[in-house]
Amino acid sequence: MDFAAGDGVDAGNNGWWTVESALSPSHISSKDTGVASAELVHSILAGIAANMSSGFLLLNARERVTYFNASAVRLLGIKSRELIEQPIFDVRKHLLSLAAEPEEVRAELDCVWFSPQQESSTDIALADAALRWLRIHCFPMWDARGQLLGRGILLDDITLEHTSIESHSETLTLAAHELKTPLAVIKGCATTLLGNSMRWDPAMLREMLQMIDTQADRLYDVLNTLLDVWRLDSGAQALRLVQVHLPELLHQLVERISRAYIRPLLPCPARGRGCQR
Repeated sequence: MDFAAGDGVDAGNNGWWTVESALSPSHISSKDTGVASAELVHSILAGIAANMSSGFLLLNARERVTYFNASAVRLLGIKSRELIEQPIFDVRKHLLSLAAEPEEVRAELDCVWFSPQQESSTDIALADAALRWLRIHCFPMWDARGQLLGRGILLDDITLEHTSIESHSETLTLAAHELKTPLAVIKGCATTLLGNSMRWDPAMLREMLQMIDTQADRLYDVLNTLLDVWRLDSGAQALRLVQVHLPELLHQLVERISRAYIRPLLPCPARGRGCQR
């Protein structure tokens, strides 16, 4: 059956068959019963699609949308009648119009779009007020004789996934910075103590050893924080709410910052006066 215009009827608000084609229910075969009734297959597909948070579209070989669910309408940011009433709704063109940087994503989207016989996917950033990400997954649809009927498209909002990845990246960057500072202090103190033959004043020696000890504690705290982040992400550790006495907490924070960032003056033997470490 060729592409006769469909009525665009919503079957129980579960999805819309926009045209009758090789991708309509009457052309979907069943291994058990040969060719299933169009009504039964339509009911099954509509029920599945209605419970999908992913957007789901079927396109025939001529790129006409033959089926879509409510999630597809929501993720594409259009009204259902736009898919039903337009003779050919250009899904690729519409996706590019949604992209924050259309020219940057065009090449990658074209690689996915113009290889209908291959299963592939790509992610695009959407030009919303708040940055959102959409994953586009395309897969081929074949008939029982191995002929390409068209393609299926799954659309997923992966904003949370990208936010999590960016958060991990920021955490690693911050951790690298936080590790670098105490390591520099420890290395500086150790090098000074080892590289100078002069006998240190006991008070100054104790001060430098105290700095090494303090920065070692800071390294320990940073590593524990990284381990806590890993445990939370993996589900190995659950969050536990406890009461906190804010004045005491602030006092502890001030003390830790003071120990970590206040640099005492160390003697510079060559000049005979103090120098900042």
